[in-house]
Amino acid sequence: MIEGKDCCNEMAAVLNAGMSLGPVQTVTMPRMQYAIVPEGATLKSLKEFADTPARCAGHVNVDDVQSLLDYWEQFSSGSSIIFADYDKKKIVTVLDYHASSFAPGWKDHTCTFSLQQTMEWRRWTGKDKKAMSQVEFATFIEDNLIDIIEPDSATILEVSRNLVAKKKVEFASAIRLDNGAHVFAYNEEIKGTTAKGQIEIPEEFIIGISPYRGFDAYKIKARLRYRIHDNGQLLMWFDLLNPEKVEEDVFTTAVGMVREKTNRPVLLGSF
Repeated sequence: MIEGKDCCNEMAAVLNAGMSLGPVQTVTMPRMQYAIVPEGATLKSLKEFADTPARCAGHVNVDDVQSLLDYWEQFSSGSSIIFADYDKKKIVTVLDYHASSFAPGWKDHTCTFSLQQTMEWRRWTGKDKKAMSQVEFATFIEDNLIDIIEPDSATILEVSRNLVAKKKVEFASAIRLDNGAHVFAYNEEIKGTTAKGQIEIPEEFIIGISPYRGFDAYKIKARLRYRIHDNGQLLMWFDLLNPEKVEEDVFTTAVGMVREKTNRPVLLGSF
């Protein structure tokens, strides 16, 4: 970087060479060379012909915190800085940031870590608060049974199969028991005779999944919701309890890891 008097001297050399408007001339600055061509004295950079770049530059994206730390270890300096963007769930290290008001940096060498959602998290949050028919609901629960840790899988599997088996009945009402479960009363036509029956379903269940790749699983409560239409059709869905708080907690953990390993402050905001 050229500052003060040195910068003036170098620019004067460039201007004087250009004013001559003679054959192509080269002007050498520290670690960089330029050529001046006759037409209009245009300043041309010769950096593409250099053996190596004059400085490091580039924008790198990594998939885990350790890769971010490894890159920081190799390229950071005293002026490097770290930003944590809670809205976009990403951490950006700017390796050539300003050292001070009198020593500005180029800010074009960065490494970014963005949290990557797991497939399990995308599946559950994708269905969060979305009404489904009883068969759709049962199918979703059965397909993702491995993620449910409370109640036990056998209980949940029985519930889902009962819902599928009673897909053609008319639901009449639902009551909530003292244990928190819901009991759905239904009417079923069997050979011209109306039979009454009940299905008991837990009010809530707990899933254990990791929101983001590379982080531990969290226990997340899901509360059962339902609606019975006038025609007896049953719609069901679940509400995940504060999934955004889980995402924020994971990101806070990632920020803490970076702060501890780099021993640098982390600025909350975006770059």
